Amino acid sequence: MDRDERKQFARYISRLRKKQGITMKQLCDGLLSDRAAMFIEQGKRDTSGPMQEALLERLGVGAEDYERYLGCEEYAHWRAQQQILHSIAYEEMEQAQDLLEKYWAAYCGEEGNCGKNKGKLGQQFYFVMQAQIQRYYGNRNLGKERYFSGEKGYQSKRQFREEADVRGEVAALFRKALELTVPAWEERPVSELTLSLKELNLLLEAEYYRTAGSGTCQGERPGQYREIMEYITKGKLDRRGMAKIYPKAVYYLCRCLMKEYGAEEHDEDVYGRKRYTEFLTYCNRALKILRDNGRMYFLWEIEASGMMVGT
Repeated sequence: MDRDERKQFARYISRLRKKQGITMKQLCDGLLSDRAAMFIEQGKRDTSGPMQEALLERLGVGAEDYERYLGCEEYAHWRAQQQILHSIAYEEMEQAQDLLEKYWAAYCGEEGNCGKNKGKLGQQFYFVMQAQIQRYYGNRNLGKERYFSGEKGYQSKRQFREEADVRGEVAALFRKALELTVPAWEERPVSELTLSLKELNLLLEAEYYRTAGSGTCQGERPGQYREIMEYITKGKLDRRGMAKIYPKAVYYLCRCLMKEYGAEEHDEDVYGRKRYTEFLTYCNRALKILRDNGRMYFLWEIEASGMMVGT
């Protein structure tokens, strides 16, 4: 970045954060030191491409809202990520794992060519991709075991322990990724955090795979999902941003509530009806957001959840 570009970027993020009532310290929390943040806002320090994106995402600016030219090194970094994502999408997991190890050596280690803060973002990507790979192998192996055993709707104690182990491994990776840019996230209310869409997604995944103290898989907290949804609806996200993340949050909460309310599915008392009214309200709002934005994220899951509650 030249001097004019630094100044322009500084003015842009300063205008956005002031409009949203966010301090520079809040914006950069977990991403940059206070000193680095001060130099960036004064236009006295270069900001890497990935770090620019991370700051803009926390201000609600999505990748669709701006264009940025990449230099050779940044393009190589972006290309490496795209190759990994492509391998995972097409279930070429051995190739994905090999590419990930090369990615770690190039962009995440202490001697990587991208510096401490940029390396932090690279490490976050690495752990998220490792979680995707572990989830794939865990789901595939558990599914095969159930198929060959001929069991339907039943898990042996060993299978239950194996599923808990898989969830625990995936949870650890998502938590490690989240803590890189959102330190002490479990010690603070969600409303006090400044989060990007990626970080909100990590927060959902960390909660989804959360394990209870006994080592079982039932560690999710409906209250945490509600906090995340409140942040999404009252935060800085525009309609397009809400369409990307709100339906997923609703689906995760509804799954959790189904387990909690399942035993009282035919409860006719007033309290029971209120709980199901809440359930349907979330589903209907998610569907409206999707319709208004012409998107289909988690559409089938939300419609299925609504039908199950209505039966």
